Amino acid sequence: MSKAFAPPATLMAQVAQLPSDSAHPTAFEMYFKMPVYSWIDKHPVERKRFHRGLTEMENCLDRGLLADAVLSDLGPTITLVDVGGGRGGLVMQLLKRYPGWKAVIQDTAEVIAETRQFWQDNMPEGLNEGRVTFLAHSFLEPTPLPPVPDDCPYVFFLKNVLHNWPDDAVKMILNVRAITIA
Repeated sequence: MSKAFAPPATLMAQVAQLPSDSAHPTAFEMYFKMPVYSWIDKHPVERKRFHRGLTEMENCLDRGLLADAVLSDLGPTITLVDVGGGRGGLVMQLLKRYPGWKAVIQDTAEVIAETRQFWQDNMPEGLNEGRVTFLAHSFLEPTPLPPVPDDCPYVFFLKNVLHNWPDDAVKMILNVRAITIA
């Protein structure tokens, strides 16, 4: 994907002068006339490369989170809702560490189709035991989840999501989480 991102990068100085809101395009949108994730969805080879890169990044960077964060304080039984979760690599590591936890991986339909295979290859017991489910859904809308069980509350997990969106979209993403849990 680096070749695809080189031409839009030449527009960065121009775009940096614009406000961070949905009314103003990113450098990628200015060059390709579409949002980056729409472009990725239209290019399956690049989508596969993109998610492989995210998985490798998780393998390197998430070790610190796993080592340093005191996540056991969340409780012995929770359901993580991995919003924009991609393949859910970090959630997979968390489910291995906390056997009472469950997870819902939420992403686009195209990503979820590939995510099932990733889990089948890397943690089939999570699928077989019903500890992980997949939800093809936009995180720009409230998440359609069943009522929360008393003994396994939902914990929304947003990692590598908000930094890719303009300020007004970030507010909307966070507001729909509040609507979902209300």
